[in-house]
Amino acid sequence: MLNFFINNDALTLREIRNQFALSRSTIIKNVRDINEYLNGIAKINMNGSKFYLIINNYAEVAKIQTFFLKRDLDFNDPDKRQVTILKELIKHLSNYLVIDDLADSLAVSHGTLTNDLKELKAKLTPYGITIQAKTNRGIRLAAARDYELAAVTRNLVGKYYELELTWKQQTDVKLVNLIKQLDASDNTVSMIKRNIAVVKWLQQYDIRIDDQIKHYTVVVNDSQTQPLRELVTTIVGQSLTTTEWAFIAYPLSIKKLGIDDPQLITSGLSQIGTLMQAIFPKIKAHLDVQLDFQRLLTELQYHLLFLNQSRGLPCGN
Repeated sequence: MLNFFINNDALTLREIRNQFALSRSTIIKNVRDINEYLNGIAKINMNGSKFYLIINNYAEVAKIQTFFLKRDLDFNDPDKRQVTILKELIKHLSNYLVIDDLADSLAVSHGTLTNDLKELKAKLTPYGITIQAKTNRGIRLAAARDYELAAVTRNLVGKYYELELTWKQQTDVKLVNLIKQLDASDNTVSMIKRNIAVVKWLQQYDIRIDDQIKHYTVVVNDSQTQPLRELVTTIVGQSLTTTEWAFIAYPLSIKKLGIDDPQLITSGLSQIGTLMQAIFPKIKAHLDVQLDFQRLLTELQYHLLFLNQSRGLPCGN
């Protein structure tokens, strides 16, 4: 269960029940046991029906996860094999990987690897990422939008692999404080930390994110986030592109916060209005309903703005 929490920012009670088939009381008991085991390294907090893992010492948690990976990374599991293939393709983005070499490294047959690649291609389709094959050379990834590489690293690779970014305790305290000045949510803290690790990991392999993110509007003014950006730049070790920063800080722009800039919100709502004016005629053409669509837009515009943000960035759709 601890490994399941490490691989996810936050979990609902239902998600835990579905994963482990346990009762609520047993889950709570296990969470208490895990917190005792962690002994301050990290802690699982519960807020209503949602659970959050708060990490206090990333270096120690990395050691724990390394132990889990050595124990659990069984390449008989196709999901784990496919993530490992994806990780290698990202690391060698500009080169072709020989299929037989990949099969040997995973200790599987050529046929099994072929099936894995077929399933992996389907998983990558929503991100606009394809696996290209060339005779006598091998396979490699191609991304329609470079920021999707950050999305798949976070959403797929990060589920099974520690991205190996740690920093000093005093830096972590400062980082948490700066994030919580903008949004007090522990979930936001965890998301931003994970995004920092993703960007740093990609930069290690000379992968930079520059493409403008479709259907995404930053709603927090740069002056509000400048101290945080400066610290994150120090942690990463080099300057950030506009899109890299947008990816790291997107948890601040997917919900309404008191620090939101009114002009940026207005700009975002204008884009939503334009988008919905194109969509409403299609709804009318397919559904026999009598609605005041302008009033509907007025009622839903804020919800649509932040829903569009949260859908737009992680997969770029």
